Amino acid sequence: MNRVEYHIFDNLPLLTDFPSRKHWEAAVWQILLERLLALPQEDAALILQTLFSSPERTDAIYRALAISRIRTGISLREIGRELWLTRQTVSAIKKSLRDGEYKSSATRGHKPEK
Repeated sequence: MNRVEYHIFDNLPLLTDFPSRKHWEAAVWQILLERLLALPQEDAALILQTLFSSPERTDAIYRALAISRIRTGISLREIGRELWLTRQTVSAIKKSLRDGEYKSSATRGHKPEK
């Protein structure tokens, strides 16, 4: 088995080191990105396969394809037809280009409990 650089997971900060879960998640994400980008491509690919399931990778691929099509000016309807995505999903992906964050139908419009 190849030696993969799993040390990128070492010494990640604890939740208790941050004022909120949101701050903690952002910090851990940033650390993981920096460490991942420093790896050789083969190691980075294996790490991503470790972190994300096959359906999650498929979702990411379809989002990337949708973004590619959106940027070429293809209609949301055509993109949905080609990629077998609903127009609502393609619209959410288009909004993610503006907002910088994809929000699934499970989280769109969800109001936090008071």
